[in-house]
Amino acid sequence: MRAPTAQRILEAARKLFNERGIMHVRLQHIADKAHLSVGNLAYHFRNKEAIVQALYVPLHASQQHVLGLLRQVPLFAQVQLLLAQHWGVQLAYRFFYLDTLDILRLYESIRTEHRRFLSWQHDQLLLMIQFNSARGALVLPSAAEPQKLAETLGHHLEQFLSWHAIRHEHNTPTFEDFAQPFWQLLVPWMSAKGLEEYLSIATHTAGFENRK
Repeated sequence: MRAPTAQRILEAARKLFNERGIMHVRLQHIADKAHLSVGNLAYHFRNKEAIVQALYVPLHASQQHVLGLLRQVPLFAQVQLLLAQHWGVQLAYRFFYLDTLDILRLYESIRTEHRRFLSWQHDQLLLMIQFNSARGALVLPSAAEPQKLAETLGHHLEQFLSWHAIRHEHNTPTFEDFAQPFWQLLVPWMSAKGLEEYLSIATHTAGFENRK
């Protein structure tokens, strides 16, 4: 467990990165936010890269925990729970989803780990699709379609915030904004059984509060 001062620095950095974007935050900004001198900050983290890498550790752990929900029985209700928890992670680490390309270009260790995670995420989404196809909730026309669908669902999970920021600069997205397009990618492939199950949970998307 990190010392309280180090945790304070990381929390200050996370909030600033979320507000301004990673490229617009300097160590001085983080030190000011944490009510520390730059020298004291540097004692705990020698540079911004060390801070970003330290923040990636809990982010990555949260991503893995959420995706682990699909390793259980991934009925549509379980998928909805995954989306809700995934949304919470995205709000907590908004900067990573908005500045992914910059972060991966700058920090090789994060790039390697995140690519590995994306591959695992694709595999879990594919298993979810295959499970729901096997139980008759999804009907896909060819053996290649599950791979394509898993890829498209993964793109949505990773790119929604950046897409929304470009498209709706001054409009804060909601959980429903995030979840509905994911489901709309699945709806065309749902059987009557799957559609009935989806409609039974669709009304539960409202009320999920944005968290800072």
